[in-house]
Order: sequence, then C-alpha cells, then structure tokens
Amino acid sequence: MKQLFTIGVFACAFTISQAQDIKYGKFTDDEIAKTESKINKEAAAEVLYSRADFKVDWNKNVGTLEKTTIVHKRIKVFKKDNTPENVLSIEIPLHKSDGSSLEKIYSFKASTFNPDGKSMKEFKVNKNELFKKNIHKNLDIETFAFPNVQDGSIIEYTYEINSPFIN
Repeated sequence: MKQLFTIGVFACAFTISQAQDIKYGKFTDDEIAKTESKINKEAAAEVLYSRADFKVDWNKNVGTLEKTTIVHKRIKVFKKDNTPENVLSIEIPLHKSDGSSLEKIYSFKASTFNPDGKSMKEFKVNKNELFKKNIHKNLDIETFAFPNVQDGSIIEYTYEINSPFIN
C-alpha cells in the first residue's frame, strides 16, 4: 500500500510538472486557432496563461535578503478594438526607498505574435521601449505597449524583478 501511494504521488507530481511547462513563444495549435473564449463568448481577450513565482535568497555581495519575482503572462486577443487598454499596455510597479534601494527589472521579454500561415510572426518589444514614470518618491512605473496587435494575436510577456524589499 505504501508503494502504491508513493507511485501515485510521483505520477501526480510528474503530471503537474509537465502541465506547467509553458515556453515563451511556443504555442499549441488550439491557442493559435482559438477564435473566441469558451468561458464568455463576448470576451475581447482571454488570459491563456498567467504565473508569478516568488523566492527569497541571501545576497552575499550586499549581505541582505533579496526577493525575486518572476512573471509570465500570455493573452489571446479576439477583438482588438474592444480589448481594454490595460491589456494592450502593461504597467509594472517598481518600489524604491529614499536611499539607493530600488527594484530592478531583469530578463524582460514581450512580444505580439500574429498568425502567419502555419507559423506565428513575432513583433518584439525592445527593452528601450519601456518608459519609466515617477509616481512618487517610493514608486516608479515602467510601461510598455504591444506592437502590431490585431484580432487573433497572442500577446506574451515575462520579466523578473529583483527587490531589496522583502515584504
């Protein structure tokens, strides 16, 4: 019985780990062909994948704890003209303190993917297309917009924030 339980746990863990293996820019045929949401037929867009991972590590160079946030999101656009602006233009809040402590974005990738026959044509957002806006002394917002979005596009972004703020 104990062996059966162990095999069951490993089988579930393997299935879950395989189901979560979403690669940036790699889409299933169903994601590409999808023309409307199964949840709400009137939806202008639908989140296909959304994940945020958090970890806290000791930074040996500085001698403090550091929080890392990794975000990955994939959205299918059905009706571009009805899609809310906050879906097509993303804001990333970055906290800072009066001193030199501030959050920084690393590993930034964002693209619009448009169907092009049997493949997808990628339109990248370059890191220099991130615009920083100072909101107040403890908060900046980095903003970017997806290029060439049309009906049927898949927009996807991922980034990592390193933060000296643990809370």
